[in-house]
Amino acid sequence: MTISPRHASAIMQALEVAAERCNDLSPLVYENLFQRRPELQKLFRENPRIVQGEMLALTIEGILDFVGPRQFSHFWFANEGVRHEANIDKATFVLFFEVIAETLRDTIGAAWTTDMSTGWREMIADIARYVEEGNM
Repeated sequence: MTISPRHASAIMQALEVAAERCNDLSPLVYENLFQRRPELQKLFRENPRIVQGEMLALTIEGILDFVGPRQFSHFWFANEGVRHEANIDKATFVLFFEVIAETLRDTIGAAWTTDMSTGWREMIADIARYVEEGNM
């Protein structure tokens, strides 16, 4: 399934508005993740802020490709889902995308639109399908 151009634009807009309002989303994303799943915090033992920032940056890069040309992201998300299975299940891997969307929504507040909500929900469902199917 491909994200509609309208919803792809809304996803990118959410990322842009959040970037304008917050210099570093990483602490907010991981605070929200650890509130929902505190046991995940122990997975970030060495240089947690650096690792978390890198993971979020790579994920956002993947999201931008996923709603755009899909040159690598669908394979990358599927492979990362498999690679993370040693530490987390696939549902938890997909939860990270939900937490990103929730953090963006909270960060941009009233600027969050129905199209953003729909776009993120559709994209996450599509990513979940790739993750569930595994190495593609």
